[in-house]
This record gives sequence, C-alpha cells and structure tokens, in this order.
Amino acid sequence: MVAGMLSVAAFIIHILTNQDVIMFKKKPVDTTSLILANKGNSLSDEKKQTEFKTDESTVIAKNVCFEGNITSIGHVYIYGVLKGNINTEAGLIKIVSNGMVEGDIKCKKVIIDGELRGDCFSENMEITENGKVSGKITYHTLSIKHGGILSGQADPVLHNNEKNRITDISTEIQSVELQDI
Repeated sequence: MVAGMLSVAAFIIHILTNQDVIMFKKKPVDTTSLILANKGNSLSDEKKQTEFKTDESTVIAKNVCFEGNITSIGHVYIYGVLKGNINTEAGLIKIVSNGMVEGDIKCKKVIIDGELRGDCFSENMEITENGKVSGKITYHTLSIKHGGILSGQADPVLHNNEKNRITDISTEIQSVELQDI
C-alpha cells in the first residue's frame, strides 16, 4: 500500500513540474496574416490573392447579410451583403464578385467587383469587369474596366494645386479675351 501511495505522489509531482506537457493544451496558432484565394474572380493574376491582417480587417463573409454601419481604421472586405454605411478613411474597401453594399461608402480606396447601391466618396475608385455602381460617386482617380457599369452621377474632386491651376487657366483666358476687345 505504501508503494502505491509513493507511486501516486511521484506521478503528481511529475505532472506539476512538467506542466507544458498537458495532453489537451491548445497549440498557439499564428493568425497574423491569411491569404484568401478569390475563386471565380476575373481580376488580373496579381490580384487573384488578397493578403490582409486579421486584426486590422473587417470581413463580411459569403452568404452573410449584415445590417448596420461599419467604421474601421483598417480594410473592409465584402463577400456577402451589407445594408448600411462604411467609413474607413485611411483604409481600403473591396466588394468582391457577388458581394453587395446597400449604403454609402467613404474611404481612401475602393475596389468594386460586386455591386454598390449608394453614394461613394473615395480618393481612388476602381470598378472592375464585374463591378456595378448605382449612385453618386465622388473621386480623385477613377478606373472603370471594360464591362464595369456606372449608373448615376460622377464628380471628380480636385486638390488645391489643381484648383489653382484651373483658376490660373481661366484667368489667362479672360485676359486674352480682354486683349482681343
């Protein structure tokens, strides 16, 4: 009986001193970055994979319908349906093929390969072959690929130096017209 008790005591001491050898302990998982393969996407080869950090990105997954507004400092990827507004002034918004947003968007860069029903204010806007936009867009640079659809109003935003250049040109035109009189 003493031998049995000594065996149990030795076993308990062994477990307490070697705690990192536990059978059901969770192993650490590195989730700093994931790669999503955009299957069935007609984007160019270099854009077939989108890399993002999980702690800085918001993802609305395929077959998910989210109702509400999103405000983010990181990137936003829409694979499903979002009924609400998105505001990520420093980040990227990407609406992938078959993704849809019913609401307004404000961001630094937007890539639309799905559908946007609403207004968009973006520094850089790209509508891909499968992209469809219905609403008013305000942009600095705009790219619409063959097959992309824009239905609505498009207003370019001019930076201060471009506004000054246009004012200078109009002043020159007025002075030339006055000289002709």
